Amino acid sequence: MNKGATPSDHQGDIRTFALPQVERFQSTLRREPTSAKSTKMAIISKGDGYIIRNPDNVEEVQALFWPFMNELGWNRSKLDGLTHYVTAGAASWFLLCPTDSPKPEGFICAFTSANATGWIGFFCINAPYRGRGWGTPLFQASLDLFKARGMEFVGLDAVEQQVGTYTRRGFVDVARVRTMIRPAFAEMPLEAPRGRTVVGERLVDVREIAKEALVGSDFKHTGMERRSLWTDDALFHRTDTTGFAIVGADGGRLRGWILSRTSITGHRIGPLYAESARLASVLVHAVLENLQRAEGDFAAEIPVDNIAAQSAFEHAGFAVGGPDMHCMWLDGKVPEEQKPGGKAATCAYAWFDAGQG
Repeated sequence: MNKGATPSDHQGDIRTFALPQVERFQSTLRREPTSAKSTKMAIISKGDGYIIRNPDNVEEVQALFWPFMNELGWNRSKLDGLTHYVTAGAASWFLLCPTDSPKPEGFICAFTSANATGWIGFFCINAPYRGRGWGTPLFQASLDLFKARGMEFVGLDAVEQQVGTYTRRGFVDVARVRTMIRPAFAEMPLEAPRGRTVVGERLVDVREIAKEALVGSDFKHTGMERRSLWTDDALFHRTDTTGFAIVGADGGRLRGWILSRTSITGHRIGPLYAESARLASVLVHAVLENLQRAEGDFAAEIPVDNIAAQSAFEHAGFAVGGPDMHCMWLDGKVPEEQKPGGKAATCAYAWFDAGQG
């Protein structure tokens, strides 16, 4: 987590993007995706002094998401709230509302994927409403949804202070996620790359890659089939989303890819999947070179189990940016891809977002 920045409601706007293809998406930034339209949602449960319900629209989620990101120092973009809302769908978001006020005071998101893997994100309650026992039914609402949708695996990322709480709820600590930070270019200019593409490889704009290929690659590395994430509606309509891929020279096999998007203090890099440390370094340098006129720092959340991941980012000027997060799975059940020796431990160099897995 990167604290100490002065947040701005405009931080999600475009600073500089060199990719010519991105210009096609400028007009879509202000267009609300179809899946973000308002829909009246039902009350999920009631208790002493509170109700839990789904949001009526994305604005209700954003009204909580952005203040929480700033208060907690979770270095995200305001645009990420829309991305997460569209990815999960309104029925996967749960709002905690006092019965004496129409204003929601907390939320949680239960992301579900097509292959029965769920992820808990953004479990937050405003300070005056903590300690009342309302967090338990809010958390349970997400578990109930996972059960109703047949999720076989449920994971989350937790900071150190939360590990005990989640352990009591049946989650097992199985891995670590490390935040890496690179200073702004004004403080640390970009050096020459450590690796380059070779004969038989081609570096291309990630938007040239078929969405189905991105879905498949993400699934192979995470064990989550997130078809609603790698879409124009959720992510690629955003003009701050840029990235690259490495493919065979004849346009063949996808060998690695990387994305970048804005954050409160600069940019977040992830995911980064690559067949080798050399390709990972090529992709990190490519995305940084593309953003050389951008302001602010750069952050990435890396899987500690991949021992080559930290080196790939250190070679580009990144350093450890804070305590590790704990990757926890309900009842210790972990997707094959994230078990020791799985694809995550060998070819995943940065995750998309700890809040979504």
